[in-house]
Amino acid sequence: MPKTTHQQQGLHPEDIKAALKKRNLNIKKVAEQLDCSANSVRLVIHNKQQSKRIADHIAALIEKKTSELWPGQYDYEQRPSFKKRCEKVAA
Repeated sequence: MPKTTHQQQGLHPEDIKAALKKRNLNIKKVAEQLDCSANSVRLVIHNKQQSKRIADHIAALIEKKTSELWPGQYDYEQRPSFKKRCEKVAA
């Protein structure tokens, strides 16, 4: 079933970029803060790639919830990192 309402689609990518610009930020600066590529940030903003870490950072920068920007996209609990899982098994 296609997404029809603005609420289901979340914030438009251009609105996200405008919100970043209001805070004197851009995709390149966000990527530098996260030590990732600008293309990864761009793809997350346009909902073409998933990265909870990038999405959470963008949401925090523009003072919104991740679920407001990308409804239903990141509504799961992040599992522990590989390192933490290995430490748990070794213990």
